[in-house]
Amino acid sequence: MKLSIITVSLNNICGLEKTLESVRSQSFQDFEQIVIDGGSTDGSVELIRARTGTISCWISERDSGPYDAMNKGARVAHGEWLLFLNSGDTLATPGALEEMLPFLADEDVGICTGGYLAVWPEGRTSRRKQPVGDLDHRHFYRKTVNHQSTFIRRAVFERFGPYDTSYRIIADREFFARATLAGIRCRSAPVLIAKYDMTGISAQAKISGALQKEQRRLHRLYPLLYRLYRTAADPANVTLNRLYKRIFPEHTMRAQGLRGMLGKATGIGPLSRRIRERLMYGPSQAIPNRQHRIALVTVWFGEWPFWMPAFLVSCAKNPTIDWLIISNAPPPANLPANVKILPMTMEAFNARATQALGIKVNVLVDYAYKLCDLKIAYGRIFEQELCGYDFWGCCDMDIVWGNIRHFMVSTLLARYDIVTSRPNRIAGHFCLFRNIPEITNFFRSIPNIEQHILANRESRQTDEHDLTEILTRATKSALNTFRIRVTQGKKTPRVYWEQMLAPNGRHQLRLLEDETLSMRWQNGRVYDADGAEMMYLHFHKIRKTMNTLDFDNMENPESFVITAKGFLTPRESIAADASGSRAGSTE
Repeated sequence: MKLSIITVSLNNICGLEKTLESVRSQSFQDFEQIVIDGGSTDGSVELIRARTGTISCWISERDSGPYDAMNKGARVAHGEWLLFLNSGDTLATPGALEEMLPFLADEDVGICTGGYLAVWPEGRTSRRKQPVGDLDHRHFYRKTVNHQSTFIRRAVFERFGPYDTSYRIIADREFFARATLAGIRCRSAPVLIAKYDMTGISAQAKISGALQKEQRRLHRLYPLLYRLYRTAADPANVTLNRLYKRIFPEHTMRAQGLRGMLGKATGIGPLSRRIRERLMYGPSQAIPNRQHRIALVTVWFGEWPFWMPAFLVSCAKNPTIDWLIISNAPPPANLPANVKILPMTMEAFNARATQALGIKVNVLVDYAYKLCDLKIAYGRIFEQELCGYDFWGCCDMDIVWGNIRHFMVSTLLARYDIVTSRPNRIAGHFCLFRNIPEITNFFRSIPNIEQHILANRESRQTDEHDLTEILTRATKSALNTFRIRVTQGKKTPRVYWEQMLAPNGRHQLRLLEDETLSMRWQNGRVYDADGAEMMYLHFHKIRKTMNTLDFDNMENPESFVITAKGFLTPRESIAADASGSRAGSTE
């Protein structure tokens, strides 16, 4: 059995040395030590180089936070089990790993957690802490486990990971909740594993409002009633429990009591919200054991843009997402397997859209911008090509894609019918729709949609303005939604519009004002000018000044930057690679 011990660090040379020494002193040695450094300048890199005899692999480069660094470590790991032991944290005893082996041998367990001690800077140590028994999803709605003492089977992390880096503090808890919700067994083992350094980021964040904010977001994301985990033993609650199961048939938990349930049902809280959602939307979608199939559709007439190679390279790094591009241009070179070009002239497109929608469509060559008003109808127009997909989406071409699955996780797609990349607004450059008739044809609910489409010399912004307005009116009022569902028999979509997934226009304009700023694509992931990971980079505000496509290895580049001038190889990365300061390996 082989373990992968992953240590992330940034300018913490003393803590890193302490962590590496505790790992080196273990009696069990069948493991690999991986160190992910965030580009430290305090001598940490020199310390790592001096320890290359015991470190299997190391990387030193800028990242977007500790969870991004942990994801990097998991991607290069080879062990059957992963243990994330951050710099400053240590293994509690020389025999900690060896004592854990019998519990890791259980093939039914995907996550196994041990005990830990919290250590403060002044040397004060807490009493031993650890949960007891098997831990299901209900545990992670109330609390979490110490990830420094928790082993994750690598196959489980590959299936349900990586960590969602939009969470800065509790991404590990979100991962554990997601995995256990899908049936992964999490077991507590009576072994003292780690000493937890209380000067770390997550420990300090517990006293701030940031932790509570992320916890509220986690509770909103999952549909289960995380508070109702106790079984009501009082026979007086039998009727209430039957009613509860009838309203929420997918849950087996019982209500805590008549008074508590009625109080929350009429007040403000997760139970009242859950009841409102059930009345508004009906039963939630079941969370699948497979990835949702997604196809993104875009229409482009004329010559391909000069940045097309960058667009296709980023598509190729998302092999589980398909693209359907309708165009009258010849197929470009090096077309990835997941990108399909559907040849079609503008006249043929107009004819097909007219037949599918029953509305006269006449997009003009000199006003192709009118296509924006038809984006929300692509699911109906290209219904035949999209058959078999769980979600279809519209997107733009002035985009470089990051790791889409990192943001479009199964739990999110299982709950929502429409997913947009802009908070409180439908985005024309990326929006997903559940591929069912009620959602695909929801655009017909827009008042005067026929007149909007017929106005071929005017953009009515049906994608970003009209659809946003009708969804806001329909989904943000419980009474309105219930009325639509009951009186009109229509399905009201659940809409996810809580997170900015791409740099906004103001952020892009900063690249015009400051030539030293750039956005970055690196091996399938993208980062804005501030280093935050995004789902994609939209460069519509700066593309008029862009005219350069110059990055190494045009067919399969490892990284490039996006500036107001164009797409360039990052020169600082070339220099770093030449000096050998970014990464090293003894394997």
